[in-house]
Amino acid sequence: MYLLKTREQLTTLHKQIENKQTGNPEELGLRLGITDRSVKNLIAQLRLLGAEIGYCQITQTYYYVKPVKFNFGYEPLNVESAGWGGVIARY
Repeated sequence: MYLLKTREQLTTLHKQIENKQTGNPEELGLRLGITDRSVKNLIAQLRLLGAEIGYCQITQTYYYVKPVKFNFGYEPLNVESAGWGGVIARY
């Protein structure tokens, strides 16, 4: 459950940053239902994942320094290209 909540928060945060509509950490926290400290922790997590995120004091919004694509989840693999040869063991 915690992971799904974090996924939802990171996805929402990404969209807000992408649109440059975050507001300051306190305002963003109110929208996400978390504290401003938790907002800063989520921003730190995105940065650890490689996102370059800045903050504009004038417009009071976070923004991506370079465009990014954010994915959080699983994608099906093509079994043959994954080197499994199409054989899946069953127990």
